[in-house]
Amino acid sequence: MPICRNCRLPFNSSVPMSPSRFYALCAAGCLGGWVWIALAMSRFGSGVWKGCLMKQFFHIPCPACGSTRAIVALLHGHLQESLAWNPLGIVLFVLLLLLTVMLPYDGLRQRRCLYSLFLRVDAYLHRKAVFILFAGAIIVNWWWIW
Repeated sequence: MPICRNCRLPFNSSVPMSPSRFYALCAAGCLGGWVWIALAMSRFGSGVWKGCLMKQFFHIPCPACGSTRAIVALLHGHLQESLAWNPLGIVLFVLLLLLTVMLPYDGLRQRRCLYSLFLRVDAYLHRKAVFILFAGAIIVNWWWIW
């Protein structure tokens, strides 16, 4: 198995994710994200989810704990409350909006803008310094919500 030049981790470069598989995963993730938010905002959703599994089993929050509540607070216009729940929730919501706009755009215009963005971000995150900075931001976020 080849080794990435930048991060020295093994990867399977002979089988990259195809654009059709990428768009199918993005569409499923986008649909799932909006359904999850709709459930969280409805009265029905209050009985569906009992909270973070990591927090239930290990009694420590995961880095994404509070993201759903952060997004719901953001949708109600409460930015400070959203940041208090989890700043990562705002980032996740922006990514969900990006998917919601870019998927139909690429489909209607028969382009691969989102796929090329994915490839550029993937290559960028394989740089050791960028990966360390990104991992550090996740750790700081985890400390924030703990």
